[in-house]
Amino acid sequence: TRDGGPGPFRGLASGEVGSYGFYKTLAEGGGESGSANYRISMSHVAADGYRQHTAFWSDNIYGKLRWTPTPRVDVRQVLAWTDHFEQNAEGLNRLQVQQDPRQPNSDAIPKNEFYKVGRFTGGLTGRFGIAPGQALNLTGFFRTWKYLEPRPPEIIRRQFLTPGLTLQYDLDSDAGAIHNHLSVGGDVQWQSIDELRFENPGGAQQGALQSNQNIMQHAE
Repeated sequence: TRDGGPGPFRGLASGEVGSYGFYKTLAEGGGESGSANYRISMSHVAADGYRQHTAFWSDNIYGKLRWTPTPRVDVRQVLAWTDHFEQNAEGLNRLQVQQDPRQPNSDAIPKNEFYKVGRFTGGLTGRFGIAPGQALNLTGFFRTWKYLEPRPPEIIRRQFLTPGLTLQYDLDSDAGAIHNHLSVGGDVQWQSIDELRFENPGGAQQGALQSNQNIMQHAE
């Protein structure tokens, strides 16, 4: 993600159009004031698609903040949010392509197949000079998203939650002509996945529950 500036504020707005109903709008702004630098952007994109049942749209927001109050402190934060929808026409065999390459698979419309994803990500990195030749580095992130996919013969719903943290200590020293660098740190990360599966009798209408499961993962 780009930095903002120069100056307290600078903005940009743009639009694009194309074939098969494609269009995109974008607005962004950012700047720099004292020890703070920021930038935020928002966009919307959509299209009908070349094939039947391949329409899509997506909304995105990205933001970045950088704070450097002294030469020994550098903190950066990044935020991102995405909401995305895309119809799924599925694949075709060679004969179907020869007949009509724009047609959907026979199940795509009756089952109303599509992907729907909503995702938020937040991250923070910082480097802190605690003494000459010594620095502490910190990285943390948090990500969560929801996923929905109707398909034959089921509807899948998933929710992900993924946080993580990294801490690292760096030491640089000189012993005559020899330069020494020591780095010690650790990482921790975990993830949970909640998944539900339902019958899809048609039209992406939620039917009977087929499964309910939770997956937990972690690393250190």
